[in-house]
Amino acid sequence: FGDDLIATEHAGNRVIRLAQGGPVELLKIEEPSALLKVGGDLYTASWTSGEILQIGANNTMLAQARTVASGFSRPEGLAWRNGEFIVREGDSGNIFAVTMTGNKKLLTTVSAGSAAASAAQPLSMVFNDVAVDAAGNIYASGETDRVLYRFGSQP
Repeated sequence: FGDDLIATEHAGNRVIRLAQGGPVELLKIEEPSALLKVGGDLYTASWTSGEILQIGANNTMLAQARTVASGFSRPEGLAWRNGEFIVREGDSGNIFAVTMTGNKKLLTTVSAGSAAASAAQPLSMVFNDVAVDAAGNIYASGETDRVLYRFGSQP
């Protein structure tokens, strides 16, 4: 982001910049589970609070996260398509289109994720993601059935 490499630490509850001397904490976020760069803005999802948060603007990190949308069940995947977020819930498998004003529309549902098999695994389920190609097709990972779903540009 800008000239920095930014990452989320789900179990560490933070967003970090990866630096030569080690990670530098930028923001505390409850179990951040995704990162998405749109133009000069940066977004993450909080697995615990169920929110989509803006954490950067104009290629600069914000001092405090700004809630863009809320009410999700364990959001894990985050993508961008035609001016809207595409959000994949890990718990339910629901995939939503979400406007910048927070309006949600359910697009489809894929297989739900599974709980961690042991306390040694991360707090979330095995990561369930979503991506969008240049044509607007949505791709979603199917953890429990070991597939990659593809939906046309208008699912």
